[in-house]
This record gives sequence, structure tokens and C-alpha cells, in this order.
Amino acid sequence: KMFSKTVVAPHRKAVFKDQESVEAPWRRSMRVPLEATPSYSGPSMSNQKIISRMLAAEGAEGITARLVGPEYKVGMFWKAADRHQEWFRQPSAGRRGSLTAVYPVFICSKGRSSTGHLEWRAAHCLGDEAETVSTPVVVVIEPQEEDQYRSAWPQGLFLVLSAPSQTAIGYTRFVVQAICTCGRDTVTGQLLKLPFIWMADDLLVSFYKLESGTRKGQSDQGHSTSCTLKALPSGGFKEAFLAMQQREDICDVAVAGFLRERGSSILVKRHWVLDGSIALQKVVLLNLSKLAEIGVQYCQHLRKSEDLALCYDVIRRPGGHVLKAQVYCYRAVHLERGGAEEVRKESRQNHIATYSEFVLGGQDQFARLAPLQQGTVAAILAWLQRKQIRDRLDQRQQRPQELRVCPPASSRPQAKSTLGRSDSHGDLDDAVEDAGCSLLEELSAAQSSPTRMEQHRSQDQQQQQPHQLQQQRHQQQQQQHQQQ
Repeated sequence: KMFSKTVVAPHRKAVFKDQESVEAPWRRSMRVPLEATPSYSGPSMSNQKIISRMLAAEGAEGITARLVGPEYKVGMFWKAADRHQEWFRQPSAGRRGSLTAVYPVFICSKGRSSTGHLEWRAAHCLGDEAETVSTPVVVVIEPQEEDQYRSAWPQGLFLVLSAPSQTAIGYTRFVVQAICTCGRDTVTGQLLKLPFIWMADDLLVSFYKLESGTRKGQSDQGHSTSCTLKALPSGGFKEAFLAMQQREDICDVAVAGFLRERGSSILVKRHWVLDGSIALQKVVLLNLSKLAEIGVQYCQHLRKSEDLALCYDVIRRPGGHVLKAQVYCYRAVHLERGGAEEVRKESRQNHIATYSEFVLGGQDQFARLAPLQQGTVAAILAWLQRKQIRDRLDQRQQRPQELRVCPPASSRPQAKSTLGRSDSHGDLDDAVEDAGCSLLEELSAAQSSPTRMEQHRSQDQQQQQPHQLQQQRHQQQQQQHQQQ
């Protein structure tokens, strides 16, 4: 309501248009192959030979996937990978992100062969860039859905997992990260090693740019600063991605992402936020070299919150940095079908979140995770359980739920939440922002007072004890019944 869904359409004169009318044709253009559109006048690709190349991750036993697509697209993928080898031959101090070519894009998709936004050759996405050697766009899918996706996208370039993820959304991203960090063609031995990749969701719609302006008579000086949300209909994805890659400090950043536009982006105060927010989702730039250096990777057993967990792992590591761009913001839609559909349904049924909700295999698999990942899962789960308890108390007392506001990094953890206001990063409060703020506050508290952090852990354990005791009693009853 604050924003009224109004954006500036980029014409010679500023024209304010309804956001829905601007984005509707963009969504349609991303749901069908470019060759199937009436305006397509390029060469026919129907006779292109589909080839497959098996890739295996080095240092990660059993992690394989097939690169499948038209022969010319597979060739372009390898040429793009070869172009980025020069980055590894440069001394560390002289390395920079690619200034002109967008790094390879991997779109994780499941159950959305006909509804996913997979056509990044659309004019408002990468445009012609996605058809060149510079930027291959690869859709990552599960093996049981390969035929469906090939039927809907005959000329698509796919990375087909060797096994289904079994609702572990982190597995898909783990495989992509492992193979692109250091992988090989199992037949030719050709090396695949990329410095950076873009990891994206299959429901991105658009990118916007925040531009500052002034209005008369709104301050003591006669002007006030205001922001305008400018639509980017021509290569908007490319412009935003290159702005991120061109940052001088990008080689020191492990994970980078963008502000998500939810109607309040015009309230943003800072164009770039370094280590002040870990609420990145939907589209992230992974510095594979930096992630390998600090020893952080996606947790392959996670069923939800995989990007939040990755950023939390990074921020806890010495030398780990997370960057959030707010001068550019993106829009994404939500579809109930596809993606992590099973996990969402299960989460709604649970009154209190459980380990099984977060980790495929439950507490048994949680016990086998690396210590860093165990701490991350436990911290996110404890936050969610506290939030669920607060929500139920609010409902019982029949009072409006208090909105949590993320304080600026410079004032954590003393800053207080303010009801009904936007957080310091420009987003209206949501679950991801709330979780990110809580996790950062706990880290800040641990650095300033280890004793206080131990108190938080003790409280979390006390909250989890009733649920654990209930599970133990249930297991004992089952064992007694089996013995009888």
C-alpha cells in the first residue's frame, strides 16, 4: 500500500505504470522457449543433435551429473568455462570479477517444466547474451523429470542429477557447487573449474534499479531525497549481474545477492550492505574459490532454508563475507506447485518445527552432519520454534503479531524492534529477514559476551527438551509393543 505497485517505465519521458501491467508480458516470455514465440525469426534448431556428457566432482565421491543438450550449446558451455581459466592464472591480489561477461547461470527447477521461468533469452533478462559463448544458462533437474523438461524445452541445456533429491533441496545446489568448483568429464577428462557461478530460482520475474531523486518543499533545504523504482526491460538481469561482478571487493566476498522487491524497496537507505544481512535467496553469486578456501558448501541434506544456512556458515568463518546489493532489486512469484512442495505441506502440518522438517533423515542424519552445519541447523531450528511459540501466544491473547525489525549492523544487538516499520535493509519484515537478524544478533552477542551465548544455547535446549522427551517416550512405547 505504501508503494501502490507503481514503477517508472523506462521511456524518454518518465511514465508511471502499474507494476502488474509491466511484468505480465515478462512472465509470459519466460515460460515458453524463444523459438515457440510468434516474433522469433532466427534459424530453426529442431534438427540439432542432443548429446550428453557425464561430469564428476573431484574430491566428492559419487557426485555426478549429466550435461545434456544440443551439441552447439554443450560446446558453448565448455568454451565459456575455458574463458574463465585466466582468472586462476592471475595472482590473488590482481584478480577481478568478470567485467563484461555474466558468469554461467544454473537454474534449479523441479516440477515446473511448463510453469517455470526458464527462458532467460527474453529481452528483459540476458537477451542475446544467453545465446553467446559468454553466458551459458543451465537448468538443473532431477532424472525422473528429464523427459518432461525435454518435451517442454526441446533446445534446453540441462544438468541432470544422477539421483532424485528426495525433497532435500540442498542436494541439488550441493551437486552444482561441487562439480563447478572442480569437476571433470568422465570420458575426455576435460576439467571444469569456474571461479564464480550464479545460482537462481526458477520463478524470477524481473530486475529493477533504485534511482535517487528530489522533491521540492519537503525539508528545511526545500528538497527531500526520494527513490524511484525503475523497470529494466532491456537486459535487466545482465545489468544487475554485471554491477555485482564489477565490484572491486567481489573476490573477497563468498556469497552475494540482491534485495527482494516486496513493495517497500523505495525506503532503502544503503545501496550495498556488506556482512549486515544474510537474508539472500532466489538468486546468489557464489564465489566458488572463496567458498572452497573457507571450507563452506551447501548442506546436501537440507530440505529448506538452504541459502540462509549457507550465508550463516560463511559469516561464521574467518574471512567469510556476504554482500547484498540494494541499488538493484528483483521480483519473483510464488507457485504452490513444484519446487519444495512436499516440504511446504509438511511444515504447515507441524505445530512445532522438527529436525525432520529441516534435515532429510531427521535427527539421525543431523548427528552425522559436520559440526559447522550442525550448529547452523540447530540455530535456525531454535529460532523457528521460538517464533512458532510467540505466534501461538499472540493468537491466544488475540493481539496483533509484533513485527520484528532488523536493526542496522552498527547498532546490534542493542537496537529494539519497531512495530509495523520497514527494516534497515529496505524489506518489509518476513521470515527470512527475521531469522537472519536473530542469527546475526546471536553471533554479535557471542563475540561480546560468551556467557550470554551459553545462556541462549541453554534456553534453546530447554525449549527442545519437551519435544525430545516426547519422541523418546514414543520410541520406547514402539519398542515395548514390538517386544510384546
